[in-house]
Amino acid sequence: MTIANKPQSDFFHKVEELLQQQFGIGIDDVGPEMVESCFAGNETPAECVGQLASKYELDEI
Repeated sequence: MTIANKPQSDFFHKVEELLQQQFGIGIDDVGPEMVESCFAGNETPAECVGQLASKYELDEI
């Protein structure tokens, strides 16, 4: 991994962590495309997870 990819890697890791904690799922369960879109839109990981939860009508565990 290069230094240039570290912020994106950190973002994906945090989204994965939040999805697992709140919903018991991972990025692979919802698809990485939306997470990539969130990152490109300068959203926070929490905002991204909120969008995923809304889009897929996820219930917290």
